[in-house]
Amino acid sequence: MFKRTVTALVVLVAILMGMAAPAMANVTRRAEGLTISGEPTIDEASEISHQWSRIHLFFPAAAACVPPVSVVVVDRAEDAWASGKVSGIAAFYRRSEQTVFVEHGKVRAEHLIHEFAHHLDLSCGFNEGGLGAEFLGAQGFAADQQWTQGSTWGRVPAEHFAEAVVGFMGIDSVDLPVSSAAFALVRRFAIWGAGGNEAAAAPLSEPRN
Repeated sequence: MFKRTVTALVVLVAILMGMAAPAMANVTRRAEGLTISGEPTIDEASEISHQWSRIHLFFPAAAACVPPVSVVVVDRAEDAWASGKVSGIAAFYRRSEQTVFVEHGKVRAEHLIHEFAHHLDLSCGFNEGGLGAEFLGAQGFAADQQWTQGSTWGRVPAEHFAEAVVGFMGIDSVDLPVSSAAFALVRRFAIWGAGGNEAAAAPLSEPRN
C-alpha cells in the first residue's frame, strides 16, 4: 500500500511537471552565436536553435562575418514594434540591436529564417557588392533602388532577399515571387560569401536540405 502511494505521488508530480514543462517564462538560453529570451516554450526554443543551426549549414561562408544574434519571444510582435503601428506581423528584425522578435505561437521556420536572413544580409554585406546589384535586376528593381526601402513591403529588395533565402532553404512558404536568377545569386552567396566567387572565400560545403 505504501509503495503504491509513493508511486502515485511520483506519477502525480511527473504529470504536474509535464504540464509546466512547455512554459519557460523569462528565461535566457544560449547556443553558439544565439541567445534566446522571453517566454518561449521548450518546443519554441528548440525550433529557434534548430533554424539558426540550419542558417550556418546552408551558408557556410557566413561563419566569417555573421555576428551573434538574439531572439526574443514576445506576446505580440505588433506591440514590440516601437516605431509606429503595424498590423499582421509575426516577427521582425531590429538591426540596431541585432535582435529578432517573434510572436509566441508563431515561432515557425518561415518566420525565423526570414528574419535570420535579414541578419545575414545586413551583417555580411550581400547588398553592398555585385551580388546585390545583380539581385536587384533579377527581381525587377531599378539599379538605384534603396535596399531597405520601398513603397510597400513587397517592393523592398531586402524583403525579396529574405524570401529568397526562405525558398532556397526548402521552406514551402515564400510570400514574394523569386526568380531562378535570384535563387542562383543566393546560392553563390551561400557558398562563396559576399564576393560571390571562389576567390572571395573557399567553400566549406555545398548547402543541402
